[in-house]
Amino acid sequence: MKKIIFLLGFLWTGYGISAQVNTYTPEQNRLQNKLRIKEGKKNGSLTKKEIKKLNRQQRRVNKTERKAKADGIVTLREQKKIARQNQKLSHAIYRKKHNRITVK
Repeated sequence: MKKIIFLLGFLWTGYGISAQVNTYTPEQNRLQNKLRIKEGKKNGSLTKKEIKKLNRQQRRVNKTERKAKADGIVTLREQKKIARQNQKLSHAIYRKKHNRITVK
């Protein structure tokens, strides 16, 4: 009985199970978003106007990153702002790729 309780306690605390959290750096986010935009251009799911708007939004994220790195220290607040901008861009790419407007 003691062995079972010990084993359950061991598993319950998380030592027996390791969970991997998939987090991306801003650089990985930028490359992934860039790849998704190129893919949308290639398969025709993004129009020229949509691509232009998404690229402009990506440039804004890049500018925010450059400003944050300018003083040599990227604060937690700046990291959150960059992450939020990357997430908004990612959602915008998804919405524009999956709307019914395509290149003919």
